[in-house]
Amino acid sequence: MKSLYCEKRTLPLGTIYPLILITCAFLSFSCNTEKEAPPSTQKVIPIKISQVISTEFADFVEAVGTTFAHRSADITSNVTEVIDSIYFTDGQAVKKGDVIVVLRSAEENALLESARTNLMEQEREIKRLTGLVKNGAAAVSALDARNTQKALAEQQIQQYQAQISDRIIRAPFDGVLGLRNINEGALVSPQNLITTIDDLNTIHVDFTVPEIYLGQLKRGLPVKARSQAYRDESFSGSIKEVDTRVDPTSRAVKVRAQIPNINQMLKPGMLLYIQLALEKAASPTIPERSAIQEGHKQYVFKLNKNEVERTEIQLGRRKPGYVEVVSGLANGDSVATSGLQDLESGMKVAIQGKFDGPSETQNPERYAE
Repeated sequence: MKSLYCEKRTLPLGTIYPLILITCAFLSFSCNTEKEAPPSTQKVIPIKISQVISTEFADFVEAVGTTFAHRSADITSNVTEVIDSIYFTDGQAVKKGDVIVVLRSAEENALLESARTNLMEQEREIKRLTGLVKNGAAAVSALDARNTQKALAEQQIQQYQAQISDRIIRAPFDGVLGLRNINEGALVSPQNLITTIDDLNTIHVDFTVPEIYLGQLKRGLPVKARSQAYRDESFSGSIKEVDTRVDPTSRAVKVRAQIPNINQMLKPGMLLYIQLALEKAASPTIPERSAIQEGHKQYVFKLNKNEVERTEIQLGRRKPGYVEVVSGLANGDSVATSGLQDLESGMKVAIQGKFDGPSETQNPERYAE
């Protein structure tokens, strides 16, 4: 019976040596092949760049204010009287002293003529008595009495002239009249509004600013205003005055600005949205899209010859499409604005052009005004 175990056989030495030589030769060829293989080509990323430039930034304070005219008045009568004539139309521009309304003054005119006649009579008597007193034919007391009567007549003339003047209503200053609220023949009193007058060449607007900005507020500081009535219009003005008191409840101070109103588009009582620029200063600026936010840190890919370097920066104030760089970059540096998702520090890049900007309206220089 044959054994279940295979017989142990030993290869002759003549067979083993060739196998060893073949194995060593194969390993040596593999090592040489790996050493002689050319390195892989590094990928070049096409990007656009933007140069760091210096533009002005400012702290902006926004507020809401109500407009009122530089000068404004309600036109009423000083006396109760019937309207005789009206000399204006709705919305008419007038000069100071122009007659607006004339009230009936027949009685006052008659009294004025009577006073003038009385004055003439007193002057004749004074002239006659003066000669008699010199000749001793009349007493000095009689002449003094006539002088007193003359003074009273002169006072009466001034009184009636003032009463007639009160019945002639004139424009108190240059301005534009409002709507007419009366008609000829109507009886008016001081409680009746005849019309309004406003000096619209300059519009004032009051608004409040938090007290933390009090040290930066001063006369002449420029302001910009917008109105819902004119969505495409912007109105420029300046601070005229800052209130002397801070509201203890709101901790805000009232500011009054004046806005030239050449076309008289703004009317008293309108709501304006005010933007006030404080502490303008030039700072390095980059496109907002160049910044990468990771947690609480910001980075950019800074161009260094034909490579990019991941650089940590600190950002500050913003304006549409652009952002202020507080630290990490200097004017003249260049940063990548495209292909950021494919970039790593040390990568080679090919510059395809410069960043064109978000749009014409978002040019950083435009917001430095």
